Amino acid sequence: MSTLIVVAMMFLSVGYIFIVNVHKSEHAHEMRIAEGIISGLSGKLETLNLDYARWSAALDNVKSANTDWVYANMGTGVTETQTVDIMVILRPDGDALFGWQLGSGEASNPKLLPARVINSLIDMLRELPVSKSEARSGVFLLDANPVMLSIARISPEESGSISEESKLPYLIMGYFLTDQKIGEAAAPFLITTLEISSKPKADSRAIPLTDTDGRVLGFITWESMGSAELDALSHFALPGLIALGLLAAYIISASRSSLMLTDQLAASERLARDASLSDDLSRLRNRLAFMEKVGHADTRKAALSGSFAVIYIDLNGFKAVNDTVGHAGGDELIRRFSARLRNTMPESAFVARLSGDEFIVLLESSDDVTATADLAGRVIALFEQPFDLGGESVTLSASVGYANATGNREPEQVVHQADVAMYHAKTTGADSAVEYNPELERNSVKKKQIEIAIRNGLAADEFQVVYQPIIRADDNTVDGVEALVRWESGDVGPISPGEFIPIAESAGLVVDIDSLVMREACALISGNPGIHLSLNMSSTLLRTPDHLERLSAVIQESGASADRIELELTEQMIVDDPETASVHLHRLRAAGFRLAIDDFGTGYTRISHLQDLPLDRLKIDGRFVTDLGRSSRANNLFLSMITLGNALDLKVVAEGIETPEQGELLAMLGCHYLQGYHFARPMPADDLRDYLEKDRTQLQVS
Repeated sequence: MSTLIVVAMMFLSVGYIFIVNVHKSEHAHEMRIAEGIISGLSGKLETLNLDYARWSAALDNVKSANTDWVYANMGTGVTETQTVDIMVILRPDGDALFGWQLGSGEASNPKLLPARVINSLIDMLRELPVSKSEARSGVFLLDANPVMLSIARISPEESGSISEESKLPYLIMGYFLTDQKIGEAAAPFLITTLEISSKPKADSRAIPLTDTDGRVLGFITWESMGSAELDALSHFALPGLIALGLLAAYIISASRSSLMLTDQLAASERLARDASLSDDLSRLRNRLAFMEKVGHADTRKAALSGSFAVIYIDLNGFKAVNDTVGHAGGDELIRRFSARLRNTMPESAFVARLSGDEFIVLLESSDDVTATADLAGRVIALFEQPFDLGGESVTLSASVGYANATGNREPEQVVHQADVAMYHAKTTGADSAVEYNPELERNSVKKKQIEIAIRNGLAADEFQVVYQPIIRADDNTVDGVEALVRWESGDVGPISPGEFIPIAESAGLVVDIDSLVMREACALISGNPGIHLSLNMSSTLLRTPDHLERLSAVIQESGASADRIELELTEQMIVDDPETASVHLHRLRAAGFRLAIDDFGTGYTRISHLQDLPLDRLKIDGRFVTDLGRSSRANNLFLSMITLGNALDLKVVAEGIETPEQGELLAMLGCHYLQGYHFARPMPADDLRDYLEKDRTQLQVS
């Protein structure tokens, strides 16, 4: 009998030791799951912060302290959508400018955070270059309650447009770490009893919450999920050991149960880890996953061997769409594009969302790398069909750059090259993917300098509106004026519109320039009855869903009327997307505006498209005027365009008239209006008033 008991004791000891070891493994898994949940919450907060912070319009409006705009576009993320619990915006020097907290109403309260917290957050970014758009986060105590806060610099979408001397404001966003917030974050995992506590609880497990200096601020606690078998086994009484069959069965059952739970915990740990590396909105990998991937030894090996490529994607005009359809509509647009992108890329591709409107694809398979150009082209094709957002059709485009690893390149270098190529695509308005080459690097430096100068120029009121008269061909009197913009930068000197307008468009600044021109020009014509105004409308403004509302507001403010304003669109804008252009042009016509096609003859517009559009004028590009009177072919070509205009019941304007002979010949050919240096160069408003007065005097005399 004693031998039987000894055997039983040995059996029990082995089983006990086995289960204890299994529970140690379970404990380690649970700890990593809890840590993964907190890490995932931190990653989500940092991604949200960058979505708001990398926004040119936010930078401009925060710098100008535009309270209404900042609240409507940022503060409502706390007070209305409850995207975060607290938001504070700092000036570049660290002074609080705006602040909102859940439940505190719409009024801004900049003093929500104590100076020690603000200083600690700013310190997190000190090691980051100003041009590096990243967020950092940590845990702090506010009124004895733990809060997770993230900080990022508010910057333009194009990271390359930021100089190291830039003074950028800061955006702080945060979650209060309540039991509810922690419980929601833990819901997808096996640990469902996570709580916030000031100290560890008995019979519970815990991980500390520490601040940036390592001080313990509290604990995340939870009930262990596998203690029942261990507790039961440890309380076995010696008389119970006699029933060896039951004991053996219990130990086997307990061991099996523990192993199953360990497997479940391991799976849940992997899920928590995956969640911390995933972007909640797009379901793609996030910036943290991207940084880990680029830093991985296998990625470096692939890059150094030449089997590595990067496709860099930036959505054009996303912020404008977001402004119009709201954050919910913007979120849906991100989800829909992300699904298209993921389905287009090979299974082996690494696809991530880096920030609000930036995406990246990493390719390591030799077959995929070979097909990089084709895959980049497929990304462009994803935008051929509009996105349906709750019944509203939204048309979007993207700037795409790509680079292949050559010449023993590190992964980070290839990513940088793809970014440079993308920036070139954006600043040139390229409608196809751009491959990196070293020349782009040199060009991008100059473009980035100009973009920074544009921002400074807008703030310093350096842009000047000038006006060029449009002359009636039959009597040489003034019919109207075209408003143009000129710029002499205090940073880089005089720059032609042909150079700075494309850069302003790619940086999302052209709408600000358009608005400036519209306000000044509309105010001028309101005091000059009988004069029509021609305004160049950028493709960016036309794609802005609320462009009609913007125009109407300017007109109402100035006292002008829509029927005296002619909006000029380039022929290329019609060619790029005739259906969308038609919708917008019919809306503008219904509002009373006159419409013209500018630079006609430089694109490939179908006559059927012209028939369907509510146009008033064709403005023939000045390059067709150069050979007039010297070549019968040039004369016949111009005559054919005038004939086309007449057939479509459109008035024809000829640009670039530099000699009296050209003007006389065009009048003989039947051209209705003339414009060019022969009649007048573009002039400031004061000179234009004198010019118009002289024109009226001549008309009265005649």
